[in-house]
Amino acid sequence: MDASPTSPRTNRRAEQSRNLIQDALTRLILDRPEHRITVTTLCREAGINRSTFYAHYRTIERVLDGMERAFAERLPLINEDHPMSENLDEYEKFLRYCRTHSARFIALRRTGKLEGSMLLRAETLDLSTHRMPGRRNDEMHRLLVSYAVEGTLAVIERWLTEPEPLTPEHLSHVLLGATLSLDTVESSLDLESFD
Repeated sequence: MDASPTSPRTNRRAEQSRNLIQDALTRLILDRPEHRITVTTLCREAGINRSTFYAHYRTIERVLDGMERAFAERLPLINEDHPMSENLDEYEKFLRYCRTHSARFIALRRTGKLEGSMLLRAETLDLSTHRMPGRRNDEMHRLLVSYAVEGTLAVIERWLTEPEPLTPEHLSHVLLGATLSLDTVESSLDLESFD
C-alpha cells in the first residue's frame, strides 16, 4: 500500500477506503475483463473520488498486488518439524480466510495474479528442500512445487463455488495429505535419469 497512516483514526479510515476500493475492483473483475477497468470506473463503483484512490494506490495493478499479498502471506507451508496438528491448523486458517474473502480469491484467480505470488513464496521458502538432501533434482522439485501450489489453488476455487463444500477442517486434511504425497512421488522417481 502506498499511503502511510498517522493516527488510529486515520488508519481505520484508510483501511476502510482500501477495502472499498478492493471490494469494488473484485466486483468489476467478476463482471468484465480486467483490461476494461479504469481508475474512473473503479472509483465510480467504490463510491469514492479519484483523489481518494490515489491517496492509497498509484495504479489498479497496485490494488491487485495488495489483494494478492494478503493471500500469499497466509499460504500455509508445511513444516515437518512441527506436529501435524500445527500444519493442519495453518491450512484451516488459510481456508477460512479464503472463504471469508471468496470473491476476492476468485477474482484474483481470474487475473492469474494469485498463482505467481504463491509460487514465488513457495519456491523462496522452498517447501521441502530438507526432505531429500543430495538426491533432489531442482527442476523436478520446482515442477512438483508448482503442481502442489496450482493444484491447491484450483481445489480451493472449486471448494468455494460448491453448493455444499467440505468443512475447512476436512479440506485441510485433503490438501495436506495430497501435498505430503508429492514427497513419495519425488522420492520414488529415478532422478538420475532427469539430470
